[in-house]
Amino acid sequence: MARSVSVIVPSVGNADELGIALDGLLVQTYFGPLEVVVVGPSGDPGRQQAESRGVRFISDAGSRTRADACNVALDSTESDLVFFTDDDVIVPKDWVERLARWFERPEVAGVGGPNFAPPESSTIQQQIIDVSFCSQIFTAGTNYGKRGESELQEVEQLPGVNSSYRRSVLKEIGGFPEGSIGAEDVLLDYLIRSAGHRLWTDRSAVMWHRR
Repeated sequence: MARSVSVIVPSVGNADELGIALDGLLVQTYFGPLEVVVVGPSGDPGRQQAESRGVRFISDAGSRTRADACNVALDSTESDLVFFTDDDVIVPKDWVERLARWFERPEVAGVGGPNFAPPESSTIQQQIIDVSFCSQIFTAGTNYGKRGESELQEVEQLPGVNSSYRRSVLKEIGGFPEGSIGAEDVLLDYLIRSAGHRLWTDRSAVMWHRR
């Protein structure tokens, strides 16, 4: 039986791009139970974008950081697997399917993939960001844009815009560190690895990120 999936999309003040992200998430090829949820301020315009598409909107309860908002959404969902992305992405229709398949392997606590600016519509500035994100010199060793060298490769960190985890592992470590401002994905993955779990990247599971 396919594992159930919740895709959590934190969003603040970016309703138009959020709508594009949700349209991609609503046509996923994944054949298992799949719920998409948006978490943000209760009065945010993104609420209308979500609810008009039948997507559940979760109030962030006054959260001041992305980490705290994601924790609110974690407490409000019950799926086997939890996926995270942002509100400024173009989602390939097989994104969930590509990542979810790896959880058949017991050693996979979390898996993600690279993210790049859309090649057809990216600016020079966005292309420069892509180059920078592929270099550990500029990212302090993180894995935002680098493709793995094999189909599935072990890594130390997953990009928050393109990541998935076993809910049991997130519960074990208590979710995102409360109040984290920036680099919350790095802190989360550090806790996961410190607890003895392993993270991986799928070079084919690209997320198009408008940055």
